[in-house]
Amino acid sequence: MKAYIKLEGNTTNDDSKSLNELANLIRKDCDLSVEIEEKKPESGDKDGGLAIAIAIVSLAVATIQTLISVFQYWQSKRPKYSLSITFHSPARKETLLLESSSTQEIQEMISLLKSQSFPKYEYIEVQISKHQ
Repeated sequence: MKAYIKLEGNTTNDDSKSLNELANLIRKDCDLSVEIEEKKPESGDKDGGLAIAIAIVSLAVATIQTLISVFQYWQSKRPKYSLSITFHSPARKETLLLESSSTQEIQEMISLLKSQSFPKYEYIEVQISKHQ
């Protein structure tokens, strides 16, 4: 399964730094390989591009619980962001809004993902929104 994590809206240097910190947490805590998508620098900029998205190419169902825990931890340290996680399969999609989902709802989703009777998800999409 693949996962794609994207920041909505305009990306600032602080947002880029936060996204890079999330990528490092995923690498360390989930032991996953991640790719950071960067926006090309504007002409005249000395720095490289800003991080705007993270891609995880190979994500096992067993790792999803750890990944969600990483998202919850990261969001708790950055209250200006909210995360929604959408699980896509050929037949349906399920979405969790982390800040308004109970622990029980999150555990039910993880159990559903791990169940053999449920269709395999092709990818996970995580939208990161900034509170205004």
